[in-house]
Amino acid sequence: MDYKILDNGTILYERALETFILSNLEQTLIMKYGEPKQLFSSKHGLVLEFVKTNIGEPVLSRYWPNGCYFQRENMNWSFLTANDIVSTLFFINGLKRLELLFKVPLKRNFKVPFFKSIDLERSLNVSFFNGLVNFSDILKIKIVEGKLIKFEQKNDRLFELVIESNDKGFIKLSFGSQISVDGSEEDQNRVYLKKLDEHCPGALNNLEKALYFFSVHTALSCWKDFGTVKALSAGNNYSFPPRTYFRDGFWTSLTLLKIDSKLVKEQILTLAQGVHDDGCPSAVMFLNDDEKRLLRDLAMSSSQLAQFVRYENDWWSNHHDSGPLFVLLVFEYIKFTEDLSILSEKVDGKTILEKIKIIIRQIDSYPKNKDGLMLKPYDSNDWADNVFRNGLVSYDLAFQIAALGKACEIFKMHSVKDIELCKRFNITKKLFNQRLFDHEKGYFYDFVGTYVEDHLSLDTIVAILYDIADKDKALSTLSKMHDLLETRNNSEQPYGDWGVMNVWPPYKKRSHLFGKSAFPFRYHNSSCWPYLNCAYALAQFKNGFDPSYGLLEWWKYSLKHGWLNLVEYYSPAYHRGGLNQGWSSFAGFVIDEIYKK
Repeated sequence: MDYKILDNGTILYERALETFILSNLEQTLIMKYGEPKQLFSSKHGLVLEFVKTNIGEPVLSRYWPNGCYFQRENMNWSFLTANDIVSTLFFINGLKRLELLFKVPLKRNFKVPFFKSIDLERSLNVSFFNGLVNFSDILKIKIVEGKLIKFEQKNDRLFELVIESNDKGFIKLSFGSQISVDGSEEDQNRVYLKKLDEHCPGALNNLEKALYFFSVHTALSCWKDFGTVKALSAGNNYSFPPRTYFRDGFWTSLTLLKIDSKLVKEQILTLAQGVHDDGCPSAVMFLNDDEKRLLRDLAMSSSQLAQFVRYENDWWSNHHDSGPLFVLLVFEYIKFTEDLSILSEKVDGKTILEKIKIIIRQIDSYPKNKDGLMLKPYDSNDWADNVFRNGLVSYDLAFQIAALGKACEIFKMHSVKDIELCKRFNITKKLFNQRLFDHEKGYFYDFVGTYVEDHLSLDTIVAILYDIADKDKALSTLSKMHDLLETRNNSEQPYGDWGVMNVWPPYKKRSHLFGKSAFPFRYHNSSCWPYLNCAYALAQFKNGFDPSYGLLEWWKYSLKHGWLNLVEYYSPAYHRGGLNQGWSSFAGFVIDEIYKK
């Protein structure tokens, strides 16, 4: 798909993209080929489905963070919002009469890991007054400009709205839980773009600038009002029930630190709710009372569910990378802000410092091999959650060792000396390099457990990013990643040049895989993950390599396929992952590091 990038980060296409997403503090609007299709609320779930419009398909489209413009014949239309508001403006110029047929389902999807999904529907009450339609105080539609011709309820959830343009040929609609009465979303979008531009490094070319804008925007637009708290959503495919992830939140927060560190502090305090004495979940859920009752009832009838959800706010209990990532996020926050007061903040009666100590005890409680290295159980409880990795897993070990080291530094900042902890960090770091590095192949093992998985895994990059790997081993591993994981250099994989694969070759044992990862070149099994590509680019930059391929190739591929809202993962062999994915915004942090002013 041909495109052109303007110097202000705006991207032009000759036709409309299949999918484009606008996302603010509460809403997520999914668009298809220039027309609105679904509107989600972070609090209430699916609130609006557009069944039919008379707009038509555009011949020209233009996109920027939280805004888009379409043109067809003698008419044009735009959708505009900003990250810190809860309404969206629909502006049409040149259409005499707008006809909308839409459903108002007001339903929230409830599910838990490895269990059935249930739709919880809310009752619908409709009122209309002075150009404002109110659906159960959850969704409001305001006619800002234009004349109402028809508003009719077709059946229980289906409505028809017909609006005639004003004398200037304009129609403006504002929709959200709270809406503007004057179309101010347009001005707020301009302010929002100015904010992004102010943070943008000055040395970027148009391709890099567009990536920076959409990365920072993705991070900010994942900041959601969940009703009880505000926290980071992982992405559109990980929104219901509402929850915030330890690992997705970590990578997203690194980009947010320089933009708005207060959000990162709130994220830390929210994640602290999931730091339990017996482990941290993949994510912390925010359930309403009905969902809590439903969860309790389901848990009583299913021992499997009780195993996966130990606490009512847990989304998939006991993930091995969650605790270490919490420690690292606290460290990164303090390093950037110098705000030591966060360590004294209390969550559920315990300070953040006490929560860190709990996580260190969790790390110490793992079974050990004869050398004293931590052994991961035979489960899929880390980022590669469709793969059973066990024993010595380089990714998990690297994060656990890094957490030991950063905990030592945090304790020193708080005038607490833990000589034994620092000694243990140095010992385990040395053992990691001795036992996990494959000297014959020149890189770190993926894992040494039920069998030895000696393919090259991109997630071992965390050992290099956090200086766990010895310098010579880091340089050797980066060189092998360049040769084997960068698809431009790997002629054995059949799809040409399409980014950096997460593993090569695919996993050996089919018995260690399930779900989407059971297939080569899909999900965790040799596809391209932008957040890991960016981590690779940062490690390259820090070690004297050219980072441009890891940073930009997935973005070029995305632009070619019309994925402006940052994609979760992809490969040429299968359908892409979700869009507007939080941790893919890590690109913004990496660009800042490479092009520091």
